[in-house]
Amino acid sequence: MSNEEPSNSITFDTTTEGSRSEYDRQLKLAIQHMDALPESATSADKARINLDMAEANIGLGQTAEGWELARKGFDTFVAEEAWQDAVEACEVMYTTREPANIIALAHGIWIAITYPITAQTTITMLNYVVEESPDNSDGAAVAARTAHYIADLRSTEEEHEELS
Repeated sequence: MSNEEPSNSITFDTTTEGSRSEYDRQLKLAIQHMDALPESATSADKARINLDMAEANIGLGQTAEGWELARKGFDTFVAEEAWQDAVEACEVMYTTREPANIIALAHGIWIAITYPITAQTTITMLNYVVEESPDNSDGAAVAARTAHYIADLRSTEEEHEELS
């Protein structure tokens, strides 16, 4: 993922030719970035580009390929204790809707709450729980309350206004 603020939700629409061509363009650009990396590039640098490739693959409907790239990135980020990137890899795995996507979401939430990453990313992950929870369950309420707590704890006053 890039250094841009993460979105609250990733939605991939591969039904239009325009969106397919945009994902193709993103994939080609990521491959070019990977090819242009110097030999001195870190494994985390490579893993970040792999996340970009994973997102493009998911947009193209190639969710298994996207999962594999994101999973490899996740392993790299955990090994390097790059917690922000590890959570972002979990988010990418979650969006694949592959069989273990809920497990990836759970891992991402655990890391996001445990380690000091951005409040926005943590809240985004918790919002997925709110979206996934059945209407009459406590899961959504617990996730929402935890999101408010994280906003109180980790955000600046300006960010808090946006996140609350």
